[in-house]
Amino acid sequence: MIASTENIPTLIEENDFTINKLETLYLQSWKSTSFNYWRVAEIK
Repeated sequence: MIASTENIPTLIEENDFTINKLETLYLQSWKSTSFNYWRVAEIK
């Protein structure tokens, strides 16, 4: 199953990580590669 982009931060936090920094960017491209996440996370 492929996770939708809206759920990426939730999936990270539900798996015992804390997101310290999250940046997102929409790039005009074909749909499966157009929304990108850059993040710093650590284990809770």
